[in-house]
Amino acid sequence: YMTNRPGATYIGSPFVTLPDSVYLRYGHRIFRLDPATSETLGEFPLPGRAAVELYGEDAPEWGHIKVQGDYLIATAEPHVFEDQQLGSEASYSGTSSKLLAVLNRFTGEPVWTLEAQTGFRHNAIIAADDTVFLIDGLSELAIDFLARRGQAPEAPSRILALDIATGDERWHSDSSVFGVFLLYCREHDLLIEGGSRDLRRPM
Repeated sequence: YMTNRPGATYIGSPFVTLPDSVYLRYGHRIFRLDPATSETLGEFPLPGRAAVELYGEDAPEWGHIKVQGDYLIATAEPHVFEDQQLGSEASYSGTSSKLLAVLNRFTGEPVWTLEAQTGFRHNAIIAADDTVFLIDGLSELAIDFLARRGQAPEAPSRILALDIATGDERWHSDSSVFGVFLLYCREHDLLIEGGSRDLRRPM
């Protein structure tokens, strides 16, 4: 339960629905369900370390998943920045992760993983055709929190374009990256970076 209206703009989506499958992340696993019967068609462990291993037994495994073609794109090793309740208006925990993983969506076999320099923002991971676009960088408030503790990221925020089948980098940009979300226009082959002072609204 959250005290504001973040939706997928805050922590990303923990489920994906398709005509042949429903994918749901729970704990450190992703479940593939039959949309007609709810039968479990597959159960896939996420790469990386579980949140309980990183932060203790009460840590929730928040993260984002999406599907592009035959690939399942997921985050792992979520960031927890402070002691405030997850989901509170002042908390940015659960909004980014250290690891990005691409799996075969039918077998759950890992295809490739990538570790962030700073953190992959859950609401700034998109895919179009054979490319994954994402932002490796944290919100200003999260960076301010880390700076007060002497842990400010050394690497600048960057936008990455990766081959979805191999994880190979196609290009990146670290020039004045500010966005909190990304959009892609296939008609004009444009990647759009957008921002908001705060995507959350009180309930």
